[in-house]
Formats: sequence, structure tokens, C-alpha cells
Amino acid sequence: MATTTNVAAPTMERQHSEARTESSTSTNRPLSFTPIASRRPSHLSLASRRSSYADSHRRLRSIRSVSVVSELGADLAAIAKAHKKQFLMSEHIYRRCEALGWFPDADWGNIVAVRATVGTAGSSSYASYPPANEVDGADVLLEGLATINAEAAVIVSSHVVRSILQTIDDSQERITLNDDVSIQILDTLEDLKCAKRHQYAAFIRSNLALVLWSDDVSTLIPNGQTISELMLEYIWKQQDEPTDVEDEAEKEDAAKKDDVDLEAAEEAQAEAFKRRPVGLLSPLHVGLALGINIFVSLNTLRILITEYLTDGYWPRLLIALAIPFQFCVSQFFCVIVVAIILQLLGPVKQMSMCNRYYSGVKPPRMKGPLPDFTILMPVYKEGLESVLQPTIRSLQEAIKTYELQGGSVSILVCDDGMQLLNERDFATRKAFYEANAIAYVARPGHGKHYKRAGRFKKSSNLNVALELSIDVEKRMKARRPSRTPENPWTHEEEQALYEVCLREAVAETQRVIPAETEEEKEKPRTLGVWAAGNIRIGELILIIDSDTRVPADCFLDAASEMHWSPECSIIQHVSDVMIVANNFFENGIAFFTRLVNTSISWVVANGDVGCFVGHNAFIRWSALQEIAEWKEEEKRWQIWSESHVSEDFDCALRMLVAGYDVRWATYSNGGFQEGVSLSADDEINRWQKYAFGVSELLLHRFKDWPTKGPFTPMAKHFFWSSNLPIHYKFSSWAYMMSYYGISVAFPLSVAGYILYGLYIPSLDNAYLPSWKVNVSLFVVFGCASAFAFAILRYRSGQCGLHIAMWEQLKWTPFNTLFFMGLSIPVAQALLAHPIGYDMTWAATVKEATYATIFTELPAIFRKFRTTFALCFACIVMVVVFAFIPIMEYQILDWVSLVPLLLVVLGHILYPFLLKYVPIRSLGDL
Repeated sequence: MATTTNVAAPTMERQHSEARTESSTSTNRPLSFTPIASRRPSHLSLASRRSSYADSHRRLRSIRSVSVVSELGADLAAIAKAHKKQFLMSEHIYRRCEALGWFPDADWGNIVAVRATVGTAGSSSYASYPPANEVDGADVLLEGLATINAEAAVIVSSHVVRSILQTIDDSQERITLNDDVSIQILDTLEDLKCAKRHQYAAFIRSNLALVLWSDDVSTLIPNGQTISELMLEYIWKQQDEPTDVEDEAEKEDAAKKDDVDLEAAEEAQAEAFKRRPVGLLSPLHVGLALGINIFVSLNTLRILITEYLTDGYWPRLLIALAIPFQFCVSQFFCVIVVAIILQLLGPVKQMSMCNRYYSGVKPPRMKGPLPDFTILMPVYKEGLESVLQPTIRSLQEAIKTYELQGGSVSILVCDDGMQLLNERDFATRKAFYEANAIAYVARPGHGKHYKRAGRFKKSSNLNVALELSIDVEKRMKARRPSRTPENPWTHEEEQALYEVCLREAVAETQRVIPAETEEEKEKPRTLGVWAAGNIRIGELILIIDSDTRVPADCFLDAASEMHWSPECSIIQHVSDVMIVANNFFENGIAFFTRLVNTSISWVVANGDVGCFVGHNAFIRWSALQEIAEWKEEEKRWQIWSESHVSEDFDCALRMLVAGYDVRWATYSNGGFQEGVSLSADDEINRWQKYAFGVSELLLHRFKDWPTKGPFTPMAKHFFWSSNLPIHYKFSSWAYMMSYYGISVAFPLSVAGYILYGLYIPSLDNAYLPSWKVNVSLFVVFGCASAFAFAILRYRSGQCGLHIAMWEQLKWTPFNTLFFMGLSIPVAQALLAHPIGYDMTWAATVKEATYATIFTELPAIFRKFRTTFALCFACIVMVVVFAFIPIMEYQILDWVSLVPLLLVVLGHILYPFLLKYVPIRSLGDL
């Protein structure tokens, strides 16, 4: 259960500069290189706490009426008047439960509670029926509900519940109704404060009752009915005791034999899952592509040498200097050529199998204690109702499933926008986090007194939260005493120690802001990190974006796969697309995203190394700590790289170099969903971030080349020193070079226009005109690749052939125009890093917005002003060379004109035709 410690500011100014904790000088506490052990609250057994609640072994007794209990001490009559609907709802639910037979005895003490006011954990008030003040022990129930922040609850004491509880052992901690539902057993109602909140159910041993609760009043009874059916099935499956001794012995022998056979089958299945062969189709794929590229490059060199031997003109040999660059940008093209053949003629069965880096089949479910999970969700300024709440609801369903299976999950939000909100929005968001047992860590905004590290702030946002969590763990480890089995360390003591350590860790981040006004001198302001809830990190981490949907049953599969594969550090799940705006651009990018994800699945299933995209991935916490890098200038360990835009790619490389496997999983069948770019601007930003990140990983800045050389230590280690598969190095290199291939489209088109238009008689035969390049790209990417991908989708069982063909036909023009407009923006990003230009991007928009054309047109011209200026210059150049009076300098050849005009037209039309907002606004006008 998430803790309820709150270390945020009680009062707020516009910048929320004051904090509740006492200020102190900021000190940096480096991460320990030795991984911190993940939290394991499950070792505090319920049986060990039983002696603390000896006085609560009493049944509830009731009298019919309506009441409310408030931990805030408010007047009951006033609350009753203000929350009439909650009273009516509690009575209505009670009547329905009574009709369902959940309250067979009037004097058993059944009660229904509905939250009337929302406060911090432990301070909410509840309307109840029957009255809490007339039901013996009801105050204990309501205190527990307030602690776990339940919206509604009911105590069920049906005959089925009593029958089950009367047959359990005193030491039993859960009742397993089936393979996926295991409900916790609490000794007394006081233990409800320590319950696993997202199970939404708990058996009470002393009361012979079942407590059900929910976060939504409308789901309380349906969830209860589902559990009631499972309890009936559980009882029905319990066989009657045999009367004949021989029959009993035979039945026991048969049961033992069945158990042995089942265990043997499970062990065989697990061993088969552990045996993961290395796929060989990907090395063949990359090797053939590399061979084609080498052949083409050597053929160019052959032509140059042949011509030199023919006429003796040696300057043409200087063209050979361009062959290495041609080789680099052509590798991805050659990879696609071979992929087309393999997708049409090669096997596809591997996409439904498993190999070292690919999981196409769910793992066998593990037995025994389940690991704890922490969900990491970085947040900036996303809307609470439109973005965060739907994501949290999706997570809660998955958490409920896993906790019913016996595990534990907590949510930790790394909220970079919380200290930037106004007072009202801050209070709303804080109340939402507390009501849903969500922990958060929020740091100050980037400004004069606090600098958020990194160009793309996600890494430093995550690092702040993880470092604070590790600091708390170190403090707790140093203070946790050793106890004997007769005097065990209790959950309450652990919780109290955690709260103290959290307050101290947060206090160390606070510092006093230098006073600049008389008012600030009288009342000094403090600046630092805010934190509340359970920020301790579990054994496994699920990292997601704020606009994510997860499948209801995903945690146990991840736990099982990590259990059977200790060498695996990251399980990256393939994501489907979550449609938000449902407009032209979003649907086009959604198709392209599915195309990319399917292509990655096919490549990794063939034997390539899995990739990590930074969200919808499970990460082993110990491995993440192991790859932390020591930053001498900051005197701290850094987990996520703050010097790279592509922190996910950097993390994956460090994991692979450290000897871990990064795995790509597809067995969720689209259960994981992610939002895509909602506008052309956001998609341009995304590609620029990727390009900038590739440049960061590969190259030093130009000013450092004389002293450090052109290539970064990471690139040199990855390509030359690491023991990673050779084919993976070449496939990664081809991927990186694809950005350079896109970036040179515009400048090479301009160069081709001038060279072919003015110097055609003297051009060397080794020169390939831009027109031929364009035709090759259109045939390979626009036609053959699209057709092969449709066939791959059909052969792999994703959809019917006619659907695959139609979708390719429908979206190929979109993709063509999209890539025609990418060259200049990608080139800007690739040049920005080595020359040292400070390139920044706005946060990705997660919510659909609609504006008028009058507001969109200025934004388009402002965003694409550099692109439009270059395109306008090219148009002027074409006009000048077309009408220049000197015949020798006229360029009218369509072979020269068409490639340049196509790329110019693509860059001009991209923001207008793909930016759906102004088109829709024109229709509205």
C-alpha cells in the first residue's frame, strides 16, 4: 500500500516557492554503486501483527439509520445536510446488497460507506448506512477506508464468506480462488490500514466477513458479484471427504500423481522458455545488404579506375573520396532491398516464437512470492482530466489484477509541472494523487535559482526521483534495527521509519533563495524538491508516458519473464496506437507507427537485438543501478543520461555493453497503447530529437575534434570494443545513417540541379543523376516496400490481404509527402549538435486542440521560416536559370528540374497539407 507521507508545501505562491520542510543547505548525495535492495513489504506477515489488535475481535452490530463519520471533527448534522446524495447512495447500495443475500443476519453488523468529503489520506469522511455511531466497531472500518482512500465500501457476511473463512488456517495470508485471483486475509479490521489497496477486497478473519471497496461507486456491486461467483466456484470445487479408506487412499495417490505430472509439465515448459536460440535470419539479412552495398561502392571505384586508365585524367579519382559517404547513406537502402525479398519469400513463423531478444509467446507463470513493481511516469504540463486520469484508470485495472494474483504495485509520478501550477490546479492534482494512493516527486521549475539539467528534461526528472528514493533507502537501512523472531519488525514501525527518512531526505534538497525584495527578507523563501507517498522503488519498474494504456494482466507476465530470464534487463513491449483527435494527420502517423513497430518485430524475431524506446517497458531495478555512471564534476551517480537527447537509446547501449539482454515482446497483442503526434509540428520535433540524439551518440562537437577526435567514446566502444553481435552493429549503424540519408536529400537535389544542368557534357560516368536516385527511392520505398509490408502483415496473421493492401494504398501518398518534407528539419538537427547550436523543443502535445486558420498560419510561417526561405531561394534560382539570356547557363532539362522541384514542393506543402487543424478550421468557416 502506498504511504501517505506528504512533504509538499502547505501554502503556495505563484511559483510555489515555500515548502513544509525546514530549509537546509543543499547537498548532493551520490548514488551508491552497489544496487540498493528493492523494497519487500511482504516479509511483514499478517500473523506477526496479530498481537497488536487483540481488542478488535468483535463483530459489528447495527441499527438501521443514516450517519456520517468525519475524521475532521465536523458537525455531523451539517455534513449530513451537505452530503445528502452520499447518504442516499449508501442506503441504495445497502438495499441492493441485502437483495443479493450478502447480509443474511440482521445483527451481524453489515455496513455500506460512501465517501462524502475528500481529504488527505486518513482524513476523508464517509456517509454510511446503517449509522456508524450505532454500529459497534464501524469507526475502525471507516478509519481504515480513509487511510486507503477508498470511494465506497461494504462489509459482506454471506454464508459463502463464512464457510470459506471457517476452513482456513490461522497462519494463512490469502485465499486463492483461482489462478488469477488471490484475496488477502486480514486478522482484524484494524489491519485494513495495511491492506493492498488495489485488490479492492480483503477477508477479515476475526469477523468472518469480506470487505469490498472501490474507487468508483458504480463498480462496487459488480466487483462484489464477480468475487461472489468465484467464491461459489471455489466451494463447489472442494470435494467432499470420502468415507471409504481405500477410496481416500486411491484419491490421494491420484492427486499426488496429478501434482507430479503437472509440476513436471510446468518445469518442462519453463525450461523450454529458458532455451532461447539466437536467430540467424537477421545476420543473413544484414550480411546480404552489406554485400550489396560493398558491391555498388566497389563498382563506382571500378568505373573511376577504368576511365583513368583510358584517358589518364587523374583528377577524376578525387570522386572516390565521396565513396565512404555514399557507402554510409546507402546501407539503409540496401537493408530495405533485402528486407523486401525476405518479407515476400522468407519465413514468418519466427514472429510467433521466442529467441534471445524476442518474445512472441507469453512466459509460463511463475510460482511463489511475486516481485514488487513500481510504475514510473514522467509528467510535465499534461492535463489532469484529459490525459492523466485515463492513464491512471488503466493502470489501476492492471494493478488490481496483479495484487489479486498476490503481487504489489505502486505508482510514482515524476511531476515536472507540479511546482509550476497555480494554487487551484496544484490542490486539485495533489488531491487526485492522494485519493488514488499515487506517490509523486516534483522539483522546482527551471530558472535563475534552479537549473534542470539536460536539453530534454525527462532524464533529469527521472534521476531526481530515483536519487531521492535511493537516499531514503540508505537512511532506512542504516536505522533499521535487528530483531528476533519473538519481537519482529512490524509494518507500522517500517512505515514510521520511512516517513522520518523521507522528511529528512526532502529537507536536504531545500535551500533558501537569496532575498531580492524587502518582503522576501522578512519572509525568506525556500526552493527544493517536493515528495509524498511511497517513493520506494520495487524490484521491477514499468516506465510509461503520461498518455498510455496498459493491458489488465501484464505485470505477472513481466515478472515471470524476468524470473525465467535473469540475464534480461529490459522487456520492451510493442505498442499499438491510442487515437485521441482522430484527425487526418494522427491517423496517418498512427499507420506509420504501426508499420515501424511491425517492422521492428519482424527484424528482432529474425535475430536482431531488441530495442528500447523509453516507455511501455519493464526494467530490472538492479540492472538500472548497475549501469549508472559516475559524474566527477557533480560528484554523483547518474542513472539516466542527462547529456543525451536519446536517453533511452543510450540506456539500451549501456545495458548491452554490460552484458544484459534487451528484449522485444509482442505477446500483449496491442494491449499497450501510446499516443502519437497530433500535429505536423510535433512530428517534426520528434524526428529532430531523434536526429540530434544520433549525432550526440556518434560525434563530438567540431571544436573538440582536434583534441578528442570525431567519434564519442560510446560510439567507439560500441562499434569497435564491445562483444555485441556484428550484425547488430551494422544494423544499428544503418539506422543511424538513415537520418543522414534523409538530411542530404535537399542539398544533393540542389547540387544535382546545378551539376547536371550546367556541367552535363563533362560529368563523369560515375555520377548518378538525382532523377535516377528519386526513381530508385520511389520504386523501393513507395512501391516494393509497401507491397512487401502488406504481404508480411497478411502472412503473419495481422489482417486480411485486402485490408493490408487497401491501407498501404491509402497511406502511401501521406508517407511520401511526409518524408519529402523532412530533409531540412533533420539536417538542422544533425548540424546543430556538432556546431554547438542550442536547439530546444517544446513538450509534446498530448491533447487535441483546434484553432482557426488565422492563428495557425502565423504559427506555420514562424515554425518553418528557415525551410520556406531556402525553398524560396531555390525557386528564384530555378526561374533565373530558366530565363537567363545566356544559352550556356539555361537549365531547362526536366531531369535537372524535377528532382529539385519535388523536394522543394514537398517542404512547402508539408505544413499545409499535413497540418489538419487549419484545413478543418477553413471548413468551419
